[in-house]
Amino acid sequence: MPKTLYMKLLNYLIVSLATCVISGNLNAQELNCSVVVNAELAQSVEKSVFKSMEASLASFLNETKWTNDSYQAEERIKCNIIIYIQEIPHVGNYSATVQIVSA
Repeated sequence: MPKTLYMKLLNYLIVSLATCVISGNLNAQELNCSVVVNAELAQSVEKSVFKSMEASLASFLNETKWTNDSYQAEERIKCNIIIYIQEIPHVGNYSATVQIVSA
């Protein structure tokens, strides 16, 4: 899996989270995210690639220390991130939508 896809998705997620912080809707805190990559519409692609993407993104979001503060597991922001891969126009390029839900 090309790192450019990971970087594009991570940039999108970081910009989305930063927008929430700037707008005052979210304070910096540790995360407890589940990540799902739904690639049902993607054709002729190994599904293991998307499982690897799920694990990598979840690891990055949940293991990154976003502040210098310490948080207990129950204090982490619970969220679900669902990435819908809609098409693969070129090798290494994906068209997708992202849904972020937090409680």
